[in-house]
Amino acid sequence: MSPRTSIVLPLVTLLLSVMMLVPARASPDFTLNIDRSTIEVEQGSSSNSTILLTSQGASGAINFSFTGQNWTFTTQLSVNNAPLSMNRTFLPLSGSDNVTLTVSVPTSAPPGCCHILNVTGTSSTGTSHSAILNVTVRTSYPTTNNPYLILLLLVGFASILLAITALTIILLKRSRRIVRHPFVP
Repeated sequence: MSPRTSIVLPLVTLLLSVMMLVPARASPDFTLNIDRSTIEVEQGSSSNSTILLTSQGASGAINFSFTGQNWTFTTQLSVNNAPLSMNRTFLPLSGSDNVTLTVSVPTSAPPGCCHILNVTGTSSTGTSHSAILNVTVRTSYPTTNNPYLILLLLVGFASILLAITALTIILLKRSRRIVRHPFVP
């Protein structure tokens, strides 16, 4: 063995041993979670859910996208009641951010469950994470703030009372006739 080999071989062995002991650096990442997996929204109304972002070494822009099968609802993102432009927020290094997701449902939306929204956040490095939000649509019922609806309900109630009163009078007249003349047809 040459003197160079006897020096190089232990150095290479030492270098490889040190490389095995030092863990590889994890690439910057983040987590994306939704505070509620299901929200209920009345037809013609909206409801909120919170997207929780936590940095795991990542910082910078997080771009959001939304997909859903037969999705006809509108979505809006905001932080501290300020709408996000272009569905983008900035995540601080080793910090977290809460983004409010507002889902608006049109009055024509079919009631029922299982309207699924896939929320995806993509960092500036290309790392993506997704979470699913289930939306249940409730049927909207008319409110009594409409004066025409109140009038219609009152007319309907008065008609029912009038019909009951007329039937009561007719039955009372018949019962008196039967009591006075039980054998007369």
